[in-house]
Amino acid sequence: EECDLFIPAVVYEPSDPYLARTIENAINQLSNAHRHTFLLHAAGCSYKQISKLTGTKTNTVRSRLFFAKESLRGSLEQYR
Repeated sequence: EECDLFIPAVVYEPSDPYLARTIENAINQLSNAHRHTFLLHAAGCSYKQISKLTGTKTNTVRSRLFFAKESLRGSLEQYR
């Protein structure tokens, strides 16, 4: 089963333009590997699919996704 290879530039488009830019900036501050993994997951790809697409082990995908989410939580904490 293939996942959608379209990677959205912005995962979520809130009605507030400032918040949309803030989320986009937080995502863009992630390393390339973490950003790519996060956006593939947000696009609906499974860990296994991301592993295959990126040529990494599933545990690497899990780790990258964990650290990407932690970084985004920290960057966006004030908006919770």
